[in-house]
Amino acid sequence: MNADIRWIIFCLGWVLLPCYGSGQARSTPADRAAGAMLKAFYTAYITVGAQAPTRANLAQALALQKEYCTASLFRKIQAQYASRHLETDPFLYAQDVDIAWVNTLSVQKDAKVLNGYRVSYGSAPTEKTTIHVTVLQQGKAVKIASIK
Repeated sequence: MNADIRWIIFCLGWVLLPCYGSGQARSTPADRAAGAMLKAFYTAYITVGAQAPTRANLAQALALQKEYCTASLFRKIQAQYASRHLETDPFLYAQDVDIAWVNTLSVQKDAKVLNGYRVSYGSAPTEKTTIHVTVLQQGKAVKIASIK
């Protein structure tokens, strides 16, 4: 009898384990909205960054930052630019931008960080760049709150 109970519990565990794991991986509508926002921002930002650095393109990049970032993050980045403390673009961790990055761009929820996402791009798996981003809901919009 004892062996029968163990066998039933073992079989039940194998049946329920995949259900538990899939429940953890499901994304919510808020996760999908944040992922879509990050994909839209990075696609536009890379596209603008890959163009020649004219005043119009720099203004467009600035407008994208202002639209997609919280006010506090936008001010922080502008202060870093003004004090010349940035050696690379804080959103891309790069000095030069390649339009091909749009084709390799991926956004994944970071389950370990509250409201965290990993944005990755690169031409090869060994050359991937990953940016850790957190987002916040502000009114009806989702905004980038931090980048690491």
